[in-house]
Parts: sequence; C-alpha cells; structure tokens
Amino acid sequence: MDATTIDFLRQVNNDFYARCASSFSASRNAPWVGWRSCLEAAQDCGAVRLCDGPDVHLYDRATAQPGAIRKGASVRVLDVACGNMRFAAFLREELRGRQIDYFAVDDCAGLVPHLPEDEGFSTCFQNLDIIGELAVGVGLAHAIDAEPCDLVGCFGFFHHVPSFELRVRLIDALLQKTASGGVVCASFWQFMGDEKFVKKAEAWNSKAKSELASAGLDASQLEAGDYFLGWQNEPGLWRYCHDFEELEIDALVAAACEGGKAREVARFSADGKSGAMNRYVVLQKR
Repeated sequence: MDATTIDFLRQVNNDFYARCASSFSASRNAPWVGWRSCLEAAQDCGAVRLCDGPDVHLYDRATAQPGAIRKGASVRVLDVACGNMRFAAFLREELRGRQIDYFAVDDCAGLVPHLPEDEGFSTCFQNLDIIGELAVGVGLAHAIDAEPCDLVGCFGFFHHVPSFELRVRLIDALLQKTASGGVVCASFWQFMGDEKFVKKAEAWNSKAKSELASAGLDASQLEAGDYFLGWQNEPGLWRYCHDFEELEIDALVAAACEGGKAREVARFSADGKSGAMNRYVVLQKR
C-alpha cells in the first residue's frame, strides 16, 4: 500500500470520528468480555499481580475474601487508541485497591471523557496522531510520553491501521513501551466471521468504494481484508476497517516475537453475541 492511500484511509477515519464521536461513544459503554481474560493472562504469566493468594481470583467475587487484592504496589497501564476510556473504567472496578497509573493516547479528543483524579487512580491523556506517527516509520514509541508500562492495551484499533507494514510497526511500538516482563494485550476484529454481518459489509463496501473513488481512492492499493463500513445508515459516512484472518495474526505475532524479544502467552476469541467477534493476543516482553 502506498503512502498516498495510507494517508487517504487515515483521513477517512479522522472524518468519521469527527462527525460521529458522540453517537459512537454512546454505543461503546460496556466493558468487553475479553478484557477479563487479558487480565487473567497477565496474572498467570506474572506480569501483573492481581491478588495475594494463588487460589483467589479477582473475578470470583462470591468467594474472594476482603483485602484479597494486594494493596500498595502500583500498576502502570498504557492504553493506545483509548477512545472513550472505558478500559480505564473497567480497571477502576476490577483493580480496586491497587494504585493504577493510567496513560492514554488517542487522536480524537472528542471521544475522551473527563475522568476525575481519585486516590489510587491517576490518569494522563496524550492527544497524538497514532497512524501519522506510524507512517513516519520510527516515530510512535518515541512520540508516546509514557515510560514503559506493566500492561499495554490496544483494543479496537488494529483494524483501523492501513497496511500490514504499519500493523507490524504498531505491535513493535507497543512492545517498546512495555516494561520487561510486562504484557501487550491486543484485539483483532474478525467481523467477516459473522454471517449476518457479511452481506451488510459487502454492500457498504461496494457503495463506499464507488463514492470514495471520486475523492481520490485508488482501490487497487487496498489489501485483502480491507473494507469500508457504514454507521447508523448515515449517507456518505464511512470508516476504513480491516478484517483479520488467523494467518495474518500469526504473522504479526511472529514479527513481534522475532529475535526472542517477546513470547505469546495467550490467544483467544471473545465478545459479541457469537463470543468470537474479536481475536485477542497477549504477548509478554522478555
């Protein structure tokens, strides 16, 4: 994919979020089921200690004893493409009793809510053009102000990153911002696995390509799995999204782990009515 097309797709999504930040955020309030599995994987590999006792699970609220969550030690979290920060709200609830230093990065300030500071949870937001930095080639990890973190999350964003090359750069940047022994948790949307969604996606994609061609889209530069999806039947409102097949996720993980700099500790599907809307990968930095 050439640089012109990458920039075109970046602008398509910038326009989408500029126009519908409020309606999009309103539809994105509940935590994802997969996030709990991410935290469990982080605990299992020793990246984030959630509880004092090995048999006390954070999510078994019926059997957990008062004070089971270890107090005192802080957890540093980086949320790349944070959206409306619902991952922060999830962490506030699930890691109660822990000191959380939460760093958030996104390019759409209109999605970001005001989160009041409270004891045990500090929040820092950085407005940053993530895809623009990726396109530069070496910029993203250096551009993010946060120090290396125990847990680096990137949810609901990889499908907006144009080209396999930039996705490799993104996962590498996430690892660069991860402390040794910490984890990267990432989700990959597999929307074409939903039979009910396929016809709608294909119809949207065909119409969008026709409309966007007049705006300068060179469809020959698109890669397999690239689609344009609509939103709430709004005319002329499109977002660029990439559907991930397992082989591509394999290739991204292989690139991330090349040279022994990381290892894959978990991979699973979760979310949506099917329980398989997203494919998750958890990598531990060595």
